Amino acid sequence: METAQSSHIHRKHAGWKTMPYILGNETFQRLASDGLLMNFMLYLLKEFHMDQISAINIINIWSGTANFSPLVGAFICDAYLGRFRTLAFASCASFLGMVALTLTAVVPALHPPPCPKHQHPSNPCLGPTTGQLGFLILSLGFLMIGTAGINPASLPFGVDQFDPTTEEGKKGISSFFNWSYASFTVVIMISVTLIVYIQTNISWALGLGLPTAFMGFSILLFWLGTRLYIYVPPEGSLFSGIMQVFVAAFLKRHLKLPPQEELPGLLYDPPMRATTVSKLLPTQHFRCLTKAAIMVDGEIKPDGSRSNPWRLCSIQQIEEVKCLVRIMPIWTCNIICFLPIAQLRTFTEGFGRQPW
Repeated sequence: METAQSSHIHRKHAGWKTMPYILGNETFQRLASDGLLMNFMLYLLKEFHMDQISAINIINIWSGTANFSPLVGAFICDAYLGRFRTLAFASCASFLGMVALTLTAVVPALHPPPCPKHQHPSNPCLGPTTGQLGFLILSLGFLMIGTAGINPASLPFGVDQFDPTTEEGKKGISSFFNWSYASFTVVIMISVTLIVYIQTNISWALGLGLPTAFMGFSILLFWLGTRLYIYVPPEGSLFSGIMQVFVAAFLKRHLKLPPQEELPGLLYDPPMRATTVSKLLPTQHFRCLTKAAIMVDGEIKPDGSRSNPWRLCSIQQIEEVKCLVRIMPIWTCNIICFLPIAQLRTFTEGFGRQPW
């Protein structure tokens, strides 16, 4: 689909005409995933009769895997599938996972029987069987695949629909991010109130079925906009480009950089690609990485391209890596903030159910 339509990148960007489909898909997808798992700890404790430690282990293992899986998804998206195919495949995988998880609440054979009111050694409260637990983990596996593809591709696919070379396109991108994060806060509010209330006080089958229906509706919205989308073909993995800068800089670590005014003719600076948002100029920061752009004999082909991307990198590529390095301290600080947040869905709910 994306390869066949890669030439469509040159047509006029539809911009906000595609936003009802993209923002609608993103909003309902978030509402589905957050609503499904916001109360998951309580579901494992009450419906699957798990002990607190086992339930916490399942949630933490799944959450950790799901949080790292977008790194793999981003690599596959950038290097092979492209954003549209990645979103289409991941959305279907996420929907299958939600259907499977909903079935664990609807089908009696897929969850343990209710605990007797008066427990006795001869009539204990039964936990999940191996088959029931396996089906539950299978549903979480599909959800993880969905997370791996949707998280890294959703926002970039929305940005692709605007022309970054025009003022209107730049304003559209900024507004798109604003609306995206605004919808995220609304989704969180609905998930922690309405969906959790339905799951806890009305029915787990209905509380899990509603997010599943939302996910199905989000896929429908996504496919309705296929004639309007701009399809950007895969351009290679971002991770490979980052590693190329570090490898080339290491191989040329013994070279000396000339003064700043002499750099323009010595550094590799090819024309910008059509999908590049803005041109980055050489900076004085992290000059050790700038060495990766120094041209030496045999590294440039007759057509002006580089012969080995692991020995020579463009100024644009290096400056993008520098930007990434500069925000690493800010990103690292967020780890501290998310450490207590990770406990809210496990220990907080678990201890809240303990009799005092």
